[in-house]
This record gives sequence, C-alpha cells and structure tokens, in this order.
Amino acid sequence: MEEQYRYPGTRPYLEKDRALFFGRDADINKLSQLIVVEKLVVLVSRSGFGKTSLLNAGVIPKLIEQERHVVLNVHLREPALNPVDLLIQRLASFTNKKTFLTGKFNIEEELPNDRSAKLWYYAKIIQLLHEGSEAFTLVFDHFEELFRSQPIDVDHFGEAMATLLSLKAPKSVRDLLKQKIASDENYFLDEEIAQLLEPLNLKVVFSLRNDYLGELDRLKTFLPEVFRHTYELLPLSGPQVLEALEKPALIEGDFSSPKFTYTQDVLKQILSGLTNSKNKRIEAFQLQLIGQRAENTIKARKIKAKSETTTFQFTAKDLGKMDAIWEGHYKKIIAGLPIKKRRPTKIFIENSLIVEGVRVPLDEMTITSKHKIPKSLLEELVRDLLLRSEPNTVGTTSYELSHDTLVGPILKSAEKRRKKEMRWLLIALGFIAILFFSLWVNKLGDEKENPQHEKIIEELKKRPLEKEVILVTFPSNDSLTFTVLTQPCTSNTKASVTITTTNGLEGYTYEITQPDGTNLGPQTQNSFFDLSQIGNYTITITDAMGISVSETFTIKEDCNPKPPLPHTDPVDGLSYEDVITKPTSPVAGAVDIDSIYTDIDDIINDLKEIKADDIKNWRFNKSEVHLVGIGIKQNPTQFSKVKKILLLLLVDDKVFKFDASMPSVNEEFFRLKQIKYSLKIPFFGDKTKYRLRLEGRYYTDFNGRRIPYKEADSLERYKVFGEIIKEYRNEDNIYYSFLDQTDFKKTATEKKYNRIYGIMQ
Repeated sequence: MEEQYRYPGTRPYLEKDRALFFGRDADINKLSQLIVVEKLVVLVSRSGFGKTSLLNAGVIPKLIEQERHVVLNVHLREPALNPVDLLIQRLASFTNKKTFLTGKFNIEEELPNDRSAKLWYYAKIIQLLHEGSEAFTLVFDHFEELFRSQPIDVDHFGEAMATLLSLKAPKSVRDLLKQKIASDENYFLDEEIAQLLEPLNLKVVFSLRNDYLGELDRLKTFLPEVFRHTYELLPLSGPQVLEALEKPALIEGDFSSPKFTYTQDVLKQILSGLTNSKNKRIEAFQLQLIGQRAENTIKARKIKAKSETTTFQFTAKDLGKMDAIWEGHYKKIIAGLPIKKRRPTKIFIENSLIVEGVRVPLDEMTITSKHKIPKSLLEELVRDLLLRSEPNTVGTTSYELSHDTLVGPILKSAEKRRKKEMRWLLIALGFIAILFFSLWVNKLGDEKENPQHEKIIEELKKRPLEKEVILVTFPSNDSLTFTVLTQPCTSNTKASVTITTTNGLEGYTYEITQPDGTNLGPQTQNSFFDLSQIGNYTITITDAMGISVSETFTIKEDCNPKPPLPHTDPVDGLSYEDVITKPTSPVAGAVDIDSIYTDIDDIINDLKEIKADDIKNWRFNKSEVHLVGIGIKQNPTQFSKVKKILLLLLVDDKVFKFDASMPSVNEEFFRLKQIKYSLKIPFFGDKTKYRLRLEGRYYTDFNGRRIPYKEADSLERYKVFGEIIKEYRNEDNIYYSFLDQTDFKKTATEKKYNRIYGIMQ
C-alpha cells in the first residue's frame, strides 16, 4: 500500500488530501460562494501561493459536497489537440451513460465539424445525467496554458466558451432539432423537449498566474465580463502558517509518521525565517517543504526508537538552517532536468539571475537568445516553483527567482560547484602529468624489467575474463550507504539512505528505480523508503556533471534471505613484519608462514592442497570473514623498490585475492608502522559489495636524510581519488589488479597510507 504523508511537499494538494488542508478556510468559503452566484469567475495569484491546492482540496470538495455541484477539472496541456477539441474530449469522457439525447441525436455524425454544437451537446448530456445537481462547474486550472496556443485557437476557444456560457443551444443545434420534429412530430416527447430547451446550469472558473492576467484581454471580444468577478489569492498570514503546519501533524491515521507537535521555538524560527525577506511573503510551497522535513525527521525517529514512544516533537535543532532546505529544493529541481540541461541551467541561474547577492529579473528575449535557455524550460522551472514570471514595462515577460530565500542557498551551491569543478580540473591535470611520467618510467624500465612482476601479470592474464567491473570510489570521508532495515520480502520492506559528505559528494543526487520502472527520486537528503515490489531495484548516484554510478539489489518473495556476513570495523592492527612474514590465519599449515614467496604459483598450489572449495577444510566457521597477508619478494628496479603483499580475503568458502603494493618510495627511507584493515558491507541481497580499507603510516625524506618519527612536523593524508578495478575469475578464485591515482605532497615528512579496495561477490 502506498504511504500517506501529512505534507505533500512541492506537489499540490489533491482532493484526497482535503482532510490535511488547513489555513485557507476563509478563501474556500469566499471563492465557493462567488462561484455559486456567478457564471464566470477568475482566480488569480502569484505562482507558489497555492491556487491548485485551494481548488483541489478546498473549493472543489465544498462545491460537490455542500453545494451539490458536478465539477470537472480541465487542464489545457495537450499539445496534440487545440484547446476546443481538448475540452470536447474531456466533456465526452464525462458522459459514460446514455440518455434519450444520445439515442436520438448523434452529434458526431450530424454536426461533425461544429465545435460549439459539440460542447453544448456533451454539457447537456452531463446536465441530464445529474438532474439532482444544482450546477455543472468547469474548472480550468493552469488556464495560462491556453495562451501558449496559436492565436486563432485562442479566438476559437473564446468563441466556443461564449456560446457555452450563453446557456442556450447553438443555432445549428436548434435548426437540426426543428428538422427532426418537422419530419416526425413525435420524435421527442414533450418532457424531452422541455429538458432540451432548459438552459444549461453551467459555471466556469479560470485559474491562472497573475503574470498572465493581462492575456485575458484577448478573450474580451467574446467574453466581455471576463474581468468582472476576479478573486485574488494572497500569501499566507502568520496564523494561517501555524494552522497549516500544526494541524496536519496532530491527525490520527495511517500515515508514514506518528502524530507529533512543533515546539514554540521552532515555530518562531519558521515564522521569522519565512518572513525575513523584503516582501515579507510566506508562500505555500516553502511551508510544505518545511512540513516535509519535519515529517521525515519524526518518521526516522520512530523507526530508531527502542521503546513504544507515544510523544514526538519537532524542535529548532531538528529544523537546522532553513537555507539547507531551500538548497535541497534547488538541487532536486536541477537533478530532475535532462542531464544536458543541468549545467547550462545552473550557470544561467547562478550567474545571471543573482547580481551582487540580489535576485534580478531578466526578460525572456535575453534569456532565450543570449543564454540559450528555451521558453519551455523556463516554464518548467516556473511550474517547479524555482522561477517566477512577471509582465514587464515593455509588454513582454521577465523571469526571476521565485523568492528571496533562495538567493543565499543558490549562491552557496554555486560556490561548491566552482570548487568542485576546480578540483576535477586539478585532478585531470595531475592525471595527465602522472600519465606522462608513467610513460617515461616504463620506457626506462624496458631495460630492466622485473621478471617476477611480469610473471604475476601473465598469470592473471591467463584467467578467463568473464566481465570487467568498473567501480568509482569517492574520497574516504564521503559515502552513500543504502541499508535494508527489515527482511527484504514483498511485505513492506523498509530501507534507508544515508549520505555522509565533506566535499566530494556535494552536488550529488541519488534515485531508486523500482522493478516496474517507477522512480523514487531524485533525492538529495537522507531518507527512508518502503519497498514492496518483487524484483531488481537500482540505486543510481549522479553528480552535477551528469556522471552516474549504479548498484542493484533484489527483493524476493521468500522472507528468509541469507543474512549479511558478520564483520568487524576495524579488525585489528598488524605490524609490517607480521603481515609479511607471519600470516596467522585458517590457512596456517597449508601456507608456509616462515617463508616469503617468490612465485604466485607456489601460493596457488599450496591453497589447492587444502581444497578451497570445501568448507570442511577451512579452519574457521562459516560466515566469518578473515584477512590474510602473504609477502611476495620482488626484484627491485632502479625506480621501484617496492615490497608486494598478496592479501587473501576469506569469506565463507571463497578466496578473494588481490595485490596491495606499498607506497613507491625508496626502501631505505620506508618504514610502515602498522596496518589496519576494515570491511564494510553497504549492500544486502544476492550481490554483496565488500569495501576493504588498508591504513598505515610511513615517513620518508626525499633529500636522503632519515628523520626520526617523533621529529616529523608535517602530516598529509594519502588521498585516493578513484580506482579502476579489473576482475579476473577462475573457478572459485577472483583476482584483481589496480590502477591507482594518488596525490600527495613530496615535501611532507610523514604520511598516512589509506587505500580503499572494492570487491564484488
């Protein structure tokens, strides 16, 4: 069952949400009464004030339930049809039962090209089908869509609406009815003729943004009274804000979160923050974003609660900085755009709509011609409540940010984007430098090749290559973790996504694609999900440049999946000598712990002796995880006196092998103080991803002078920006080779050794 939320976020309230819609009672009553009394009413307000929510969850339910109106909500957004044909189609779809008129008058055959006749015909059928109703009300939400049609189509719509609002049958219909009666005076019964002659009980509501109000002048020729009854929806006042926030949180019901309250300090902070702009407006969409933050916070707290807590409060500490909410809103909108449009849109908004920290309007012609942002994209950003359009003094349209509260967060996001792009530029330049240096070293190394190293590589190449796995590893302090909180089965599987960032993941979004193709996202914040479909889910992380990384997991019908393998983090610390010469492990006795191997075949042959595929031969329990380090002596070249370690990861009855070379520094000035290793299992399911981190500490002096550890005066983290991991399989064994890109200052006298390896099972 789909989760029900107390706050819809940026989407408008729907009719089913009317029990959650608060703060607009006065507007609902006034607008409803105006519609009851008048034939044509215009609802107008700025974008983001909540016109659609007011209609869906307030006015329309009141008209239906209290005023006994039949209501049809129409959107003129179908580009394949002109507005009149679209309205005819919507009216026809509302006439699902037959009346005497449908049996005696086939409008599609007898007046196939008369649109006004068709509008009256279907409106009359609706009136006949609902004889007990007081009126039939047509609501045109987002009526500004009409004025994106061709001018002749706008005129045709105005003409057709004028005929419809006259409430009488068009002349063409009256003439046809006369012909039928003249040919057969009993063709219609007397009561049927009376019903046909009865005027339509029609009401019409046009709802549109205030920047399009002037466009209604194009309809005055056909509808002279179009401006006569206009209702302006104003921004929320302070008391309305409190009502709209507090009341939904107190409703009992089957919601995603338990009921909760807001503390007085957070309410004061919200009111102060929302009115801290020069125009002092409080807009509905901002309020819903805050409500959504509160609900997700309480939902997470409920899941983590150890006891049956019955009282939950949302505090100022929970709210944090509201700028973070607006920044998340901005990032989510940008992430929802096609990849090729994201960067140009961000640059346009950040560089052109904000000048010296102030939002500024820009006319449509400049935006489309100079900045190459099409009008369709501008309108999409207006619908997403990121931009607002206004008529300007020269008779065209200008666009600006929808609210002052967005300026600071967008500038902050822009600064992060620039820093990130600069980092990637420096990394790219560094990679090019490393590439040229490697080519130079390889050229020199041709004269003195390392035969042992070449033998290992040749051995790896002999393995049949089933597939090549490419993993992207982010800086060590950044992570995105997907966790299944309950057993993965079809009944309400709960999962969480947690993002931990310093700077590497700034600008990233993630989304979850369900087995049926529906998309949960894009998201920019920690969140919880209810997953109930059988099949494969895909989690995709996308950066601001459009680069994506995906992982999959599976939900099966049976609720007894294999549990995750236990692991420790970290396991322990081993000295360099222990790892090289004294591996203590379940393979002790099979692998000679007193010798340093010189040939990878020796290790493989020794492992074969204990039959790696037979769990009974392993000296540890099933589901345990062990790490074993075995030294490989390597003939040094002039430029590389590097010791190799073959690390074995033992998991269940499988052996994972991969090479973990030490830093490339002269052995005379190299001493590894310790090695720590840790395993993390961020994904559950059939495919398990192990991430292994090796940490150590070494010091070196490139001037040829050995410096004691205690005198080291500079510490630099050994950074790993990414690895390309090639996977070679052979029976139960998997081999890995790594291409590392590293960055560190050679002037540092002490460094940390920190690498992350990914292993796919």
